[in-house]
Amino acid sequence: MTEEIFYTYKGAAKRVRRDERTIRRWAHEPDGKAMPTRLDDSGRRVVAHRDLLAKLREKLANNPVHQQRGRAMRDATRESGA
Repeated sequence: MTEEIFYTYKGAAKRVRRDERTIRRWAHEPDGKAMPTRLDDSGRRVVAHRDLLAKLREKLANNPVHQQRGRAMRDATRESGA
């Protein structure tokens, strides 16, 4: 059985190419949308790999710029295949 991967805020930011402040903001979002975090053995706040990527996917899905890029790529693929 594989062990779950955890990142510190700094490591998580590096993993998803975002600023550390962004990861902190994701962890403290209101209305139950906060990314789950926990304390490791040394008392540092960490986030699970799967939770980090789930939050990133959520943010990208709600980002109009990302949506437009996806549409443009899809349309270009259709045109080249037609």
